[in-house]
Amino acid sequence: MKNLLKSTAFLAVLFSFSIMGCQNDNSGEDLSKLTPIAKPITTTCLIQNDDPSNDWQEECFKNIDVQKLASFIFDGIYAGKFTAYDYVMEKPMTIEEVKALEAKPEYNRKLIGKALFTEDWYIDKDKLQMVKKVNSIMLAYQIISKSGEVQGHKSGVLIYLNGTAPK
Repeated sequence: MKNLLKSTAFLAVLFSFSIMGCQNDNSGEDLSKLTPIAKPITTTCLIQNDDPSNDWQEECFKNIDVQKLASFIFDGIYAGKFTAYDYVMEKPMTIEEVKALEAKPEYNRKLIGKALFTEDWYIDKDKLQMVKKVNSIMLAYQIISKSGEVQGHKSGVLIYLNGTAPK
């Protein structure tokens, strides 16, 4: 048990250091002066704990506000600032289609548990920093079994940022 705590503490410190040198591209920094290391990369991120009995996951997710992320995306879609895409069909969705999707119980915003990001990653060798530019976000919803356990996730809407939407 003591070794598990030490390992967990070490991983937490290591993770903290890795995040401190990483920032999103919100500074208006000229990305052409940075060194690209992944352009693009697709990453998935669990954003809601699938297992509330897992204390480590509870700790990891305590500071994320999934509903703010969902509101940012859906408010932008409904205001016409973002075009929603059907992730599976790879086609634009109308606002009416998005509303119909959200009306289904299995697409309740409280079930958003994962996000898929397409990003460009850069490093700044002088500042010893990493910059991530998010180009798309897809929200995925938990699939809940009859016994109440999360069995997996299914895709929801996809939005593009920074002018990266398909033409």
